[in-house]
Amino acid sequence: MTARHGRRLAAIGVGGCVVLGLIVVATRGDDGSLPPPRSPQQVRADLGEPRVGEGFAGVVEIEQSLLPRSFVRSAALPETTIRGRFWVVARDRWRLEIQGTGQDWQVVRDGATISAYNSASQQRYTIAAEQLPDGIADIGPTGIVGAEPVRVAGRAAHRVSYRPQGDDLLIGRIDVSADAQTGIPLDVALWARGAASPAVRIRVTTAGATRVPAERVRLDPPATATDVPLGTLLGLAQRSGRVGTVGSGWERIFVLDGIGSLGPLVGSDSDGAAGPVSVESPLVTVLATPGARAKTRVGSLPADVIRRRAR
Repeated sequence: MTARHGRRLAAIGVGGCVVLGLIVVATRGDDGSLPPPRSPQQVRADLGEPRVGEGFAGVVEIEQSLLPRSFVRSAALPETTIRGRFWVVARDRWRLEIQGTGQDWQVVRDGATISAYNSASQQRYTIAAEQLPDGIADIGPTGIVGAEPVRVAGRAAHRVSYRPQGDDLLIGRIDVSADAQTGIPLDVALWARGAASPAVRIRVTTAGATRVPAERVRLDPPATATDVPLGTLLGLAQRSGRVGTVGSGWERIFVLDGIGSLGPLVGSDSDGAAGPVSVESPLVTVLATPGARAKTRVGSLPADVIRRRAR
């Protein structure tokens, strides 16, 4: 596995569900009918090269049962539903604003760079777009089925299902509904294997075509903001041997040496005593061991599988 692939997948762990929220946009209205059939391969091609037009703006809703409550509370996020607004002028120029409880996030792609600003901490996180996966299938072996005609936010769309490959994988499928006219994603749902409902769903609720001024998709944090270059930090961590991987594809496990106490992120014992921490969500497992040999292991696998494969 190359260092570049390691950086890409590590970025997923940093960005988590937020990386998927960045691409959700909206489209023009239509006559209310379902679109003609298309093959899964045609829909996938549309998603890879969306036809944005002059611009779009609207409202997006993110529903999740993935993040631990301790993390949700420490980040001042709503526990189940997050709402936001978006503006798009091109495939690589857009803005997403997410409203939390007590703080807001602004996420902007401006060409080759993706930036995220947190109003409460006044920190701006940046990463090169090329360090993130180019698409779902770029993460690992993935099947694609479906292309069912559907409607999302009043728009005709086609829904396809990506099926990540892996015997022990927690992720069962990823459904993406692409707008029939533009190929832009309107609804993204991540399902745990065997689950009756998605663990994470990102969908457009209202939207419309509109001219978006260039200044709307720029991120201008206050002068007091602190810059956190995620891409640079990840690269340094990999070169120093502090970030490694075990396995490949969707079953890849990230191993972070020297990062064992996740404290406010994953919770701790009520008495604050240091000890192994295990957090198992529907899609991701985090195992952390503090102390002199601090180590954190993260993967979309059951805890016992991670322990066995990444000792």
